[in-house]
Amino acid sequence: KWLGSEKLVIVQGDFVLKAGFNLSEFEGFEVKGNEVIGEWPEPRLLSVEPVSMEIFYSKSGKWNKLSDQDYEAVQNLLVQQARRDALMKSNILEEADRIIQTRLEDLTDGELRFRRRGLE
Repeated sequence: KWLGSEKLVIVQGDFVLKAGFNLSEFEGFEVKGNEVIGEWPEPRLLSVEPVSMEIFYSKSGKWNKLSDQDYEAVQNLLVQQARRDALMKSNILEEADRIIQTRLEDLTDGELRFRRRGLE
């Protein structure tokens, strides 16, 4: 709102989320029998990539007109919201952790069981 003139944009977006690990933080493994206890890094959200964004409604005010900067700001806010939602409302990080554990076990044909140190 500016001088009683209101502008409004309502948008929806679809995103591709990628989670993974910073392997430079890898600390190694300790083998105890058929169990491997590891210090692999915590999973993190690596990227939030917009696939599509749809403007449902937009309205310029009489004096307060929508600009390209307004649409860019709305797009940036939507990406930030998608990132927050991914971290707070999804299990993407837990799934990344489960997948790396499964892949490590696949490398040993299931003969060794991997788990993160501290989860003993």
